[in-house]
Amino acid sequence: QTAGVQWLLRLAHWSPGAVLADDMGLGKTVQTLAVLLARRQLGPQLVVAPLSLLHNWEQEAARFAPDLQLVQLHALASVEGLQPGQVVVASWDRMVRRVDELRQTQWATLVLDEAQNAKNAQTQRAKAAGELPRGYCIALTGTPVENRTSELWSLFSLAVPGLLGGWTWFRDTFAAPIENKRDKAVRNRLAQRIAPFLLRRLKRDVAPELPSRTEVQLDITLSDEERAMYLAHRGAIVQMLAEAKALPPEQRRMQVLAGLTRLRQLACHPQLVEPDCGLGSSKLQVLVERLVALKEEGHRALVFSQFVRHLALVRAELERSGLTIRYLDGQTPQAQRRTEVEAFQAGDGDVFLISLKAGGTGLNLTAASYVFHLDPWWNPAVEDQATDRAHRIGQQQPVTVYRLVADATVESQILQLHADKRALVADLLDGTGAGGAMDTAELEALLLNG
Repeated sequence: QTAGVQWLLRLAHWSPGAVLADDMGLGKTVQTLAVLLARRQLGPQLVVAPLSLLHNWEQEAARFAPDLQLVQLHALASVEGLQPGQVVVASWDRMVRRVDELRQTQWATLVLDEAQNAKNAQTQRAKAAGELPRGYCIALTGTPVENRTSELWSLFSLAVPGLLGGWTWFRDTFAAPIENKRDKAVRNRLAQRIAPFLLRRLKRDVAPELPSRTEVQLDITLSDEERAMYLAHRGAIVQMLAEAKALPPEQRRMQVLAGLTRLRQLACHPQLVEPDCGLGSSKLQVLVERLVALKEEGHRALVFSQFVRHLALVRAELERSGLTIRYLDGQTPQAQRRTEVEAFQAGDGDVFLISLKAGGTGLNLTAASYVFHLDPWWNPAVEDQATDRAHRIGQQQPVTVYRLVADATVESQILQLHADKRALVADLLDGTGAGGAMDTAELEALLLNG
């Protein structure tokens, strides 16, 4: 962390910005607070972060940088008259709504937390962030690239404007050769170009004191009734696509994605697709058995699913089994989110149910030593972010991660993509790989083979 602060401050003398891309749980917030503290006399500073992290910024600042005066944007009627030492903290959406006002202030430092929120340069978030006057910009993200090389262009257009040129030049010079031709020389040139402005350290390299992390895949065999329902829906989806070959490419892609979502839900629980079918879930049965056994052994667990309705079914079954549940999803109010987390960390709760995207950032849940992923997501980086809520600095116990995978379904196909996705992140950042998104044909292959 000391080396990270020194690196950020060195770049502040000669660069418009930097990307701190440390692995989750290594203290990007603490490092950034140290930089804000060092630059506090240069003028007011602005932190843009997901709504769920605003309280975390306040807590961390009170603990590590009490000389900074943090104030939330929603509490300010106006940003006029801000003084050096004051740090305004705003959610991404509120920043967009008040960008006309915010761009009237010269911010000594602009911090973009979870900067992957602006990975699409065409979004309002990315455009608004690019309009904010700043002396120095720090982009924080544990996942600087998830799917496409173009995400790097959007990120660096905010942190270090001009480094990767305009979009057309970048597309022709880097994105097209890397994504279409897998050009090794071009991807190396891109990695070399961004290297001076990007710092990325992994937990395995810099935090060897962390307890071990063991990953286990639990293959679930569907019941005969579940399998029959899955195959019937799969057949109907394949037939629908065969009859829709003349659709425009984007419409066909949407149909394929909808079909894949239906199959993924069926692999989790039949009632996600047919609520009145009366069938139970083999996956849920295995989960309940594991969690009850863990409680008896004195362990506590996090359970993640992308589907909020799936979490509702899981919650009902776990409560029937006598387990105490903590819960949050994307609709949980900020105050309630904080209450749930603090209660679990204090020992109140056997299981914490969390929607995958809501739990990917801003949570410290080291009271759990087991993590369950109920449905594999396309990109393993999203799952890794969730797992790191437990496997982070402060964890004292070995962490075991279970992935529950319905055998011979589209879930098995998705897991085969994970190695390629991990390589995309590592290779582009290390200078040895290529990135590209899945096209419609690849998505259809998943559906047909799953």
